[in-house]
Amino acid sequence: MRVQPRPLAPQSEPHREPEPSERAEERALVEALAAGSRLAFLRMLEGHAACIRGYLAQQLPEVGDVDDVAQEVFLAALKNAASYRGESGVRSWLLGIARLRALDLLRQRARRRERSGNGVLEERLHERALARLEDEDLELRRARRIDALRACIARLEERPRRLVERFYFHGESADLLAQEIGRSASAIRMTLLRLRGVLRRCVEGDLATGEE
Repeated sequence: MRVQPRPLAPQSEPHREPEPSERAEERALVEALAAGSRLAFLRMLEGHAACIRGYLAQQLPEVGDVDDVAQEVFLAALKNAASYRGESGVRSWLLGIARLRALDLLRQRARRRERSGNGVLEERLHERALARLEDEDLELRRARRIDALRACIARLEERPRRLVERFYFHGESADLLAQEIGRSASAIRMTLLRLRGVLRRCVEGDLATGEE
């Protein structure tokens, strides 16, 4: 397959998260989409198609893939609208879908090239694009895990939350905390061990729910 030269990516407005009032409008839009509203689907296309196509044009080596993957993104959004939780804006949600669709396509192409052993130039272009997207995917996963951890810590009761913050964020030792709280250092360490387990389960649960 011959790789077409890539044109300049479509320019889209800088991405920003919506204000609270805009977030309510977006949630209503996605709820209408989940209910099967054709108008809501057209509004989503009108508001976000250029941004999604611009993002995909930057990530995919083959120009001909951009429109096909963009179509898959919006069809996936239509199919999964009921699972949208509103924790991020609609554009961030769509960009996340676009990133995963692009990764899937590039990985499929990589497996196909491994079997065929053809297309050295195409292979290099796809390898670079795949590496770039996988790096982005890793960074986003790390950021989501950090956000989930912060949210889980915030949901702890005050005393265990302060214990976690003082030990892990402020670097206070178990011995110092034990003296102030009136417990043994070993008891503090056991409490922290238990709290780590609570936070780990909380984070994993939040991340799993967010990917549904």
